Amino acid sequence: MANIKRVNLCFDIDRSDDKKAYDILQGKRNKTAYVTDIIIGNLEKNKVDIDIEILKQVIKEAVFNLNITTDMNTGQYQNDNEDIPEDVFDIISNM
Repeated sequence: MANIKRVNLCFDIDRSDDKKAYDILQGKRNKTAYVTDIIIGNLEKNKVDIDIEILKQVIKEAVFNLNITTDMNTGQYQNDNEDIPEDVFDIISNM
């Protein structure tokens, strides 16, 4: 027997977005394939591939240009530029 899962959707036709979605879905012959394509397509569209090495290089250049010194042994940094929020250093420290 096939491994099939069901999902029950409810649309409030008084809400315009729900009505649009319902009307679109009703017009589709294969609703499961349509919903699957929409969900997967949306995930792929929002997926951002970041080259970590390029990101590291950009951060290194920014740190250098802002005169921030770091001790590679302790991970401590000296922020000579008060315009840089501490959150930036928290992000860098967690990389």
